[in-house]
Amino acid sequence: MAKAHHPQERFRKTVLPNGLTVITEKMPHVRSICIGIWVPAGSRFETREVNGISHFLEHMLFKGTEKRSALDIAVEVDSLCGEMNAFTSREQTTYYIKVLDTHIHQALDILADIFLHSTLDADELDKERQVILEEIRMQEDQPEDLVHDIINELIWPDQPLGFPVAGREESVIALDREGLVDYVGRMYNREKLVVSCAGNIDHENFVTAIAEHFKDFSCRKKAPVPEPPGYAAGAKVMTRDLEQVHLCLALPGISQSDPERFAFYILNTLLGANMSSRLFQEVREKRGLAYSVYSYLASYRDVGNLTIYTGANRDRIREVLDVIRHELHNLAQSPVTVEELHRAKEYMKGGLMLSLESSSSVMSRIAKQEISLDGYQSVDEIVRQVEAVTADRIQQIAAERFQDEQIALAAIGPVEEKELIP
Repeated sequence: MAKAHHPQERFRKTVLPNGLTVITEKMPHVRSICIGIWVPAGSRFETREVNGISHFLEHMLFKGTEKRSALDIAVEVDSLCGEMNAFTSREQTTYYIKVLDTHIHQALDILADIFLHSTLDADELDKERQVILEEIRMQEDQPEDLVHDIINELIWPDQPLGFPVAGREESVIALDREGLVDYVGRMYNREKLVVSCAGNIDHENFVTAIAEHFKDFSCRKKAPVPEPPGYAAGAKVMTRDLEQVHLCLALPGISQSDPERFAFYILNTLLGANMSSRLFQEVREKRGLAYSVYSYLASYRDVGNLTIYTGANRDRIREVLDVIRHELHNLAQSPVTVEELHRAKEYMKGGLMLSLESSSSVMSRIAKQEISLDGYQSVDEIVRQVEAVTADRIQQIAAERFQDEQIALAAIGPVEEKELIP
């Protein structure tokens, strides 16, 4: 086994002979542990015909193994007072369990069992298909969620990065057991598969247990490297008889490993990440134009986007758009104040420090660092990079990225495109 010791002794990394990367961070002050299996498979690696297969498979792994039924899994996790779940994104599928540290071996046995020995039963597959179709239809009825899928399809046109993670009705209906089994064989044994654990954990004992559970498993196949997608500006409006117009405005962002990522994080914080942000204060607090307005970053291995969301009355949506554009222009034209920059940095550092109290948050952080940065960054290193961001650099990035010709706009509601485009 190849081992790496970091100067901060709480973090440890071991690469098993089968290619599996095991990382842990010891949190001796907590009584919980959280284990996650991070698979480099998500909707970005799908074709249009099988769009949604990553998400479908995530559901199916909880539906029974060779020795546990779906009910057995639920009862056993509940008997540990544990939390077990999974989520699919565009580039990852993650399975995790959180329990008291005294239950670590039983928890690992359950998690490894569903990952390695799920039966993908055909009857369960048909039932779960209906659940997923209802999930997709539910989103269709929630325009405040649907508009985010529409903006992704708009900025990444005809590219898997723009596909909805849950898939489309027609592709989900067409998926079958043979396709799921084939997908597991192609995608679940590749490089970059990571097991991460945080909490009151002994690294060596954990690695030994992982090696035993995964002794017949190999993840040495080369992972697919997709072509960087091309970002596209433009507009798409779905006219619907709703009370509000739900709108997303997008601009080019950054990749997960971009050297400027901390400056961009702070820029997003200043723009719309919290209640003191410029958008929240200008749109909601000062003008009362909308109840909800915020911005967020979506970063992938090679590209990213910054998205602003708001929901407002049809009569006010143009004014909201004007305010948003004005704030983007202001950030690009003038450096932020010393006070504003300090407040944004403290917000970021505070969120990081508070996350240290949660084993699930730490488990996710070290896994994401391993996947996107190929290495560990200590909290002190992150804080140093946050503190190094200057007001001038934030303005430069805003000037580079906040260009009118790069704006993409998606909307759902009682409005037509000509009413939104200047």
